[in-house]
Amino acid sequence: MRKLIEFSSEKNAHALGDYLTHSGIRSDVEEDGAGVWAVWVMDEDHMQQAQELAATFAQNPDADEIRQARGAREAEVKKQNQLEHEFNRRMIKQNPHKQGTTPVTYILIGISILFYFLQQSQDGNFQSLMFYASGYSLRLGSGESYTYYIAAWQSGEVWRLVTPIFLHFGLMHILFNMMWLHFFGRQIETVLGSRFMIALVLIVAILSNTAQFLDAGPRFGGMSGVNYGLFGYILVRRKFDPMCGLFVDKINTYILLGWFVLCFFASGAEVANMAHGGGLVVGAVWGYLAAKWRRFA
Repeated sequence: MRKLIEFSSEKNAHALGDYLTHSGIRSDVEEDGAGVWAVWVMDEDHMQQAQELAATFAQNPDADEIRQARGAREAEVKKQNQLEHEFNRRMIKQNPHKQGTTPVTYILIGISILFYFLQQSQDGNFQSLMFYASGYSLRLGSGESYTYYIAAWQSGEVWRLVTPIFLHFGLMHILFNMMWLHFFGRQIETVLGSRFMIALVLIVAILSNTAQFLDAGPRFGGMSGVNYGLFGYILVRRKFDPMCGLFVDKINTYILLGWFVLCFFASGAEVANMAHGGGLVVGAVWGYLAAKWRRFA
């Protein structure tokens, strides 16, 4: 970074800075002592071009191209202020400490924990309840190959399209699933509302469960398909709508995508890979469409 020129007028210093930026030269304007404003060029390789532009500016600070650069900069600042205002508005709405804003997320966690403890019971009635909450006993005719939808409707047990998300097969299984559900669910429900959260969970659950059923049959369970759907929604929605108020950091992104890939190559492990993949795809597509809809709405 090198100093290009000094001005006694802050207005002229910023006008030259805008002209340089508009011309593709990164610059900065700083006060360099009382009443003195310095224009700095960030990349020394652009110093010669910057000196030529500064000479042009000195000859006629009101030239058309310089006024155009100033107007473009003012429009950019205005747009940035609008984006910051929208971001602040959404972040206030998203306040994670606001009470009573995420009932659906906590209800899902509560049902999952209840089901987990019921699964540990040796009582035959509780075992039957767990059995009918899963997809295990969908009544398929001999040699018939129904989709998960048709099988559930044919059996009159349509809840099986959703309820396998509440079944977990081990302490670590439920702990990690509830952790991700808490992290992603609270964000989405606080920003977009409980009704949206219900719709997203139901659609992702039905489609991810169906994908897993078609791939490996009815022996599966867990909230991970829904969690990958929530993750995919946030990841893609934020990518195309940065002011959406949703966020997932790089570390968690790497962890989830790394686990997603690792599970596909884990030999002998009973992992609902198609539920993971189905949930991720549904959430990502929904997030993309939501971002595009907001842009054109």
